[in-house]
Amino acid sequence: MQDALTKNIEHVKMKKTSRQISGRGGAGMKTAEILEKTKTFQAAEADILNNIGKITQVDMPMEYGRVCLSEQVRKHAELSFDLSHEVDTVEEFIRWMDESIGNERSSVNMKDLYELASAETLLPEIKRYLTTEIANRLAAGTGNGKLVSISGIAYLNSREVMFFAGRLLEKMAKSLRVVVWLDSKEQGNLSENRLREMFCGEIFRIRPERMLLSPEDIRFLTDHRLPSRPEKERRQISEELRSYFGGLPAGVCYALDLMADDEKKLSVEYLCTMKNHPVYEQYGRNCLTKRFTEKGLEILKRLSDRKEIVGSSVREELKVQWAEEYLQVLKEEGILLCAREENHYLFPGVFRDYLRDERAEKNICECRSYGEDKAESSMGKIMISSFGSFHVRYHGEEPKWRTKKTKELFAFLFNKQGVPVSRDMILGSLWPELEEDKARKLFYTTMAYLRKNLKEAGMPELVLCRKGMYFLDISKTESDYRAIMAIKEQLEKENWQELRKLPDIRRLYGGAYLEFCTEEWTYGIRAYMGRIVQQCLRSLGAYKMRTGETAEAAEYLELFRNEDPYSEDVAAMLINAYGRLGDYKNASRVYRDFEELFRKEFGEKPGDEVQKAFAGCRKERRCG
Repeated sequence: MQDALTKNIEHVKMKKTSRQISGRGGAGMKTAEILEKTKTFQAAEADILNNIGKITQVDMPMEYGRVCLSEQVRKHAELSFDLSHEVDTVEEFIRWMDESIGNERSSVNMKDLYELASAETLLPEIKRYLTTEIANRLAAGTGNGKLVSISGIAYLNSREVMFFAGRLLEKMAKSLRVVVWLDSKEQGNLSENRLREMFCGEIFRIRPERMLLSPEDIRFLTDHRLPSRPEKERRQISEELRSYFGGLPAGVCYALDLMADDEKKLSVEYLCTMKNHPVYEQYGRNCLTKRFTEKGLEILKRLSDRKEIVGSSVREELKVQWAEEYLQVLKEEGILLCAREENHYLFPGVFRDYLRDERAEKNICECRSYGEDKAESSMGKIMISSFGSFHVRYHGEEPKWRTKKTKELFAFLFNKQGVPVSRDMILGSLWPELEEDKARKLFYTTMAYLRKNLKEAGMPELVLCRKGMYFLDISKTESDYRAIMAIKEQLEKENWQELRKLPDIRRLYGGAYLEFCTEEWTYGIRAYMGRIVQQCLRSLGAYKMRTGETAEAAEYLELFRNEDPYSEDVAAMLINAYGRLGDYKNASRVYRDFEELFRKEFGEKPGDEVQKAFAGCRKERRCG
């Protein structure tokens, strides 16, 4: 009987895709389509539809019900823009908008605008004209106060187009309702500070924690989905759903659909303790694996036997001085819910069970830190420098590259970091303009040169081929690339202790990634690595400011500004840093440079944050 029941459940599960877990398609729609009638989703919808004058940013991941909410909101949208490819120029951005509008509203034409934007240089006055004109045409074509839905802004791939889009959205929001959909866990090119810069702070955010279903909402869904069950049983089911899933819409929908589609009247406990059920895998891994430091995860595991948590007990029993702050972070991530009063939390079972599972340990600790790897002897490693000048050294010796293409082929394989690639992929990247036969001959010749050059430098067996796939034996190398990615990882975890064991990024970063190579295949990865370096520099600068290491903070922030002079919050931090150091000359320099840049580029004054920082610095100087 038990085996038959399990098979029946597994059959139901197999019919549900990952999209159905988020509340879309097939049987999953049966509960998901009711979500728009819950108070939580109605409130979110009202926030978006009634918000004019600011940009509404929905920065929640798909699994928190964003799919349902977006479908709900888009019913009211006059225009929907969905960017699904990288955009590097203002012309490409306007062309995409024109093509998107053409599918819905042919009366709004922007051909003349993207032709104007195709000029080699865009003066500030032309940018202002374009943003104003686009906003006016959209408002005229749709009507003032209408809703415009935009997704995919993480594909904006250059500073110029990001700032252009930000100014455009700002002007659109003055006469239209603008909602931007963004996955907070997969922001791609856009960091939090970048978003602030783009939208000038004029953002109304709907975050994941705001989309957690209340007990009343869960009871409402249970009553609609299981109307044949007795009232007492429905009440018990709704309490169990909240206990296990908290307020996660996808989890609640998933469990209710399984229970409604099966005649055996399964319990929530049974459904949720089955091995490998989608919600268990989805939420446990996504919400816990990459969120916290090792210490933070250990605290969670020690709490995993509790359904409810009080901040004072965590502080006293577990000796965590910063317990309240830590629990607040967990609440914002949707891992904890406020139970009855402030500082009193519910710990949903999906997270508790995941933490107790053996697989969780593997997922949470799936990769050794770079610092642990570094503890192993690096003697005999091939040292590769890829930022600025490209160097490959082994015991002080470098290969003598037969041709530039030989060096480029090595760089291409290095960039893949040990991931095997096919010959055809290499041909398409390094010789895209040549016919296949000629490109193939050049490939084999270049590969032969590469192996010979490496062997002559004492580096045999570095380039490998398995089943027609080519790759570097990355285990034999150490590189600035790997070190910078390790720094990024530790910064995301806020693991400052491990970070101190890593090389200083100031020594690693000597210029653009694969700077020597100007081929098209490097454009995207070079921009991506540049953004990672910037992210690291900004985070380190902010951290050093908090710890009082102000001189070092200024160095990190200056390096950031060399790469991205448009960042308002970094300029403000740097001015504050120089103010603390009493270096009013450099503080004034940073402000004047930033003021001149914004005047030339956008015809605007610096934002309030920068002006406030400079005013505070001048006040300190007068007082001193």
